[in-house]
Amino acid sequence: MNNTIYNNPILLKILEDAPLPIGIYEGPELRFVFINKAGAEAIRKSKEEILGRPYGEVLPHAIERVASVKRVYETGEKFSQNEMPLPLGFDEDGKPIIDYVSFLSQPVYDVKDKIIGVASFGFMVTEEVVARNKLAESAHRTSQILEHLSTGFFSVDKNWNFTYSNPAAIPALGFPFSELKGKSVWEVHPDLVGTEFYHAYHKSMKDRVVVEVQNYYPEQDKWYHTTSYPLDEGIAVSFTDVTVRKKSEEARALSDERFHTLTEALPQMVWITESDGKVVYFNQRWMEKTGTSLEVNLGHGWLNVVHPDDRENTIKVWNEREKTNVYDIEYRLRMADGSYRWHLARGVPTIGEDKKIKQWVGSTTDIQNQKDAQEQLKRAVVARDEFLSIASHELKTPLTIIKLQADLTKRTLGPDIQATDLPRISKFADTTERNVQRLTRVVDDMLDISRVSTGKLNIELEEVNFRKVLDETMERMTPILKDAGCRVEYSPGSDVRVRLDKFRIEQVLINLLTNAARYGKGRPVHVSFGTNGQTLVIKVKDNGAGISPEDHERIFERFERATKTADGSGLGLGLFIVKNIIDLHHGTVRVESGLNSGATFIVELPLTQN
Repeated sequence: MNNTIYNNPILLKILEDAPLPIGIYEGPELRFVFINKAGAEAIRKSKEEILGRPYGEVLPHAIERVASVKRVYETGEKFSQNEMPLPLGFDEDGKPIIDYVSFLSQPVYDVKDKIIGVASFGFMVTEEVVARNKLAESAHRTSQILEHLSTGFFSVDKNWNFTYSNPAAIPALGFPFSELKGKSVWEVHPDLVGTEFYHAYHKSMKDRVVVEVQNYYPEQDKWYHTTSYPLDEGIAVSFTDVTVRKKSEEARALSDERFHTLTEALPQMVWITESDGKVVYFNQRWMEKTGTSLEVNLGHGWLNVVHPDDRENTIKVWNEREKTNVYDIEYRLRMADGSYRWHLARGVPTIGEDKKIKQWVGSTTDIQNQKDAQEQLKRAVVARDEFLSIASHELKTPLTIIKLQADLTKRTLGPDIQATDLPRISKFADTTERNVQRLTRVVDDMLDISRVSTGKLNIELEEVNFRKVLDETMERMTPILKDAGCRVEYSPGSDVRVRLDKFRIEQVLINLLTNAARYGKGRPVHVSFGTNGQTLVIKVKDNGAGISPEDHERIFERFERATKTADGSGLGLGLFIVKNIIDLHHGTVRVESGLNSGATFIVELPLTQN
């Protein structure tokens, strides 16, 4: 170690603290006689493992590096290289550890100018090399990707000259890159100047921002969606032909508009669900009828307007829909006024290209009127059967009695008739007359029902003294009330002049008094009338079993009777006819009653009729 550097501690200190790797090797074996801290760290060994050992032992895998150092020692010529691979060994997985170094190696001389070793100064450039390699690899991969993309892609420099285009861009650009390279995009496609694409590309070039635009290109009759990106030396543009999608969207929009217009014009409620049943659309009719907003009905929210008793079955039928590819159910929906009405919901699936259900489209129709009609029909059938049974009884009973009385009269009027038989014959005649009247009333009621059904029940108005009409009717009804054991409490009132149909009002009074005798048998019947302003008020009160409040309206319907506890007589037509006659007089009839408290029928008629 005759070289003066080893005897110069200041110089050694400078070399030791230098940030760059420095090593000195001596003799033919190039043994390390000096390595600074940065050099030891570069080859990933301690100084104890390095100093005194030949270069080839310290770095056995760096064959190229060892050869370059020997060449300097043997020739005395300096040697430098940039980014030389420096193999340092293998990691735990057996993968080679390679760093990269840019270095300068030069001979070390003694005082006699004889080469005694080599000194090397290095720059570790591993990070730069790895980064550049990755960038190059990435660029290669990017190039490969761009070459195989179905999306068109091209780039231009700051002068708008093409620097790259991939094969997918050929249909739009019209030429492969080999024919576009170096040409201006505006030269190749002058028709782009001034378009949305032109402005988008210039904005990206000038402001260094990403710009997206979708627009129609009339020269090719196509729609393109483009995205331009700023580059260091220009911009890159990716673009996609969206003509099919755009035209499909336009067709769908037109179809949706027509569908929306059609569904909004329909009286039914129209809905669309996803394949799993979540509602995505209701027409406005649904919101109007249910009094709800669209938001609360979407998804499964619409179930909240289904009657609680119908929800479980509604869900069950929906879950079974795909077995039959049809959805068909009746349920009750809550209306805006809080009432529930029956509806019929029917839906069918729409099938996608994959043969799977995409959506369900359906309608919900109000069928409450049909339900009511069906219920009325059922009740009418029951009432009809009951009417026929009662009518048979009502007709047969007086006819049987009349026949019997006729036979008895015939026998009594034989050759042996005595004067003492005359009262008996008179009684037979009275009984016959009452039953003929009863039979006549049944026939009249049946005829009146026919007139009501055909709209031919008419009235003929005349001015009468109502007290006189009521007195005559009470006199006619006395035998019937007496037979029923009903004591009559009659308050005649004052004379009242009124315009009415005398025959029909007598029919009303007879029906009310007959019912009072039938349902209040054996109990008093109270009859009264008076005026209230311009209204004549008539009351007929019995002391029978009474009528439940929920039946107050029902009893005025066809074939309905005041109570099921009656003796079974009567066709259930009387009160129906009464109401129709009073309606024709522009009056009202109602009942005030409760169970076990008798019944008071109140008729109100205007004192003057047009």
